[in-house]
Amino acid sequence: MKKPILSLLIFGFLFSCTQKQDTTRQLIIHFPDSAERTVTLRYSIKNLINFSYEPYFEVRKVDDTSLVFEIPDSVSTFTIAINGYSWSSNYVVFMTQGEKLEIILDTVQLPLFVGKYADFHKHIHSLKFGTAFCRMEKTLVSYIESEKQSFFIYINNRINESLDFMKTLLADRRICEKQYQFAESQIIDEFLFRAILIGQPVAMNVIDDFLQYAVTAGRTSGITAEDFYAKIDAENFFSQLNDLVLLYDRTFDYGISALSKATLRMMGLIPFEKVDLGLSPILISSNYLSKEEQEMEAASVLISMVSIGRLDADALETQRALFQSVFPNSIYNSVLNRLEALIQKDFILAHFSIEGGFNELGRFETDNTRQITSMFLGGKPVLVSFWATWCAPCLREFQYSKKINDFLSANNIGKLYVSIDFAGAYEQWKEVIISHQLEGFHYFATNEFVSKSPYEIHSIPRYMLLDSNGNILIESTALPSSGRLIEQIKVAVN
Repeated sequence: MKKPILSLLIFGFLFSCTQKQDTTRQLIIHFPDSAERTVTLRYSIKNLINFSYEPYFEVRKVDDTSLVFEIPDSVSTFTIAINGYSWSSNYVVFMTQGEKLEIILDTVQLPLFVGKYADFHKHIHSLKFGTAFCRMEKTLVSYIESEKQSFFIYINNRINESLDFMKTLLADRRICEKQYQFAESQIIDEFLFRAILIGQPVAMNVIDDFLQYAVTAGRTSGITAEDFYAKIDAENFFSQLNDLVLLYDRTFDYGISALSKATLRMMGLIPFEKVDLGLSPILISSNYLSKEEQEMEAASVLISMVSIGRLDADALETQRALFQSVFPNSIYNSVLNRLEALIQKDFILAHFSIEGGFNELGRFETDNTRQITSMFLGGKPVLVSFWATWCAPCLREFQYSKKINDFLSANNIGKLYVSIDFAGAYEQWKEVIISHQLEGFHYFATNEFVSKSPYEIHSIPRYMLLDSNGNILIESTALPSSGRLIEQIKVAVN
């Protein structure tokens, strides 16, 4: 049965294949067990992937082994979020009119797609499987281990190999032209995104740290930055990266590469003449995109900022008016006009334990974690973890929390998690704590908190060890995934 909220979906979406049958799309999700879960469909908004704008959500709770969604006629693309199940938020599901798609989930194996276009869905899903960091890491390792010397040729070949598969499906009439166009956009954008993302650690000369994650996780063995630079020098790398950007110089529907591309241009690593349209300074990076790309990116950023609580009512009105003065006829104006600022919720102190669950202790505004550690964890050393719900590397480190927490508990050392999210991420913050079973005290702060903190937190994940008086013993410890943190704490505490 359709939710009442779906009546708000008045927009037509691109990429629908005309068929004579019923236009309603049916999605059936099968679960490996009957555990209670929440499944969220986020319907795309005029070529924008919708991560956080709630009026375009359909949320269903299920405690059965299957769940059926009747997708509105006006919708052809959406993302899926399933709590307690690993699923890429960047995977966009594209369904044709009248299509029935079944997704069979498994706790060990990748999802199984059943339906007329199963091969199409499987291929698109495989492109987006895992976090952005993991997909970038996979491509980086694969390039280093490949025989090809040219980064440009390697990425271009990966794009064409994937496109050739879709062309085969099209030739065999196993997909239609609209599906091919959608797949082409997703394939090119995804590999361009990975290539551009590799450029950032290269530019900051920290590519060895990224490769070390792969070695630690057992996904490869012994690969170092030297192996990368043995195949390509940094200057030649960015020249080839720019050639890729120029070769695929277009705006991608439901794309994620534009902002990363703008970042490298802003850093001066790939050339570009700025296009200053007079948008807000908070959208300054969009000056390094074309006007068409800026319209999509600026609208997407404003929707996200409102949904996570970063803009209050006055700031929202200012930003909306500025956008509409630059793009008076934008297709996104009808969406932006519907936005309403969130009531902020921040500086929340909470505690989580396996036995007692999640308990919010109330609002506790402070600009110094020492106040928290002395009042609630006084008389013992404290390990502080700075993180955020949007930080994929932070969430990956939580995979190692149990061993660390067992050691801390056995040695009378406290644990404090400090989240530097935006106000609108409260529910996501709570969900991550529970799903990752992060035992200890939690502080839901804001980005501004670390600028007031005496610890100068410029990047996350960041772990810090304090003594029983709140003084810093180790300003930046080894990460849990390194396997060195426990020994480091033992030495410092003793």
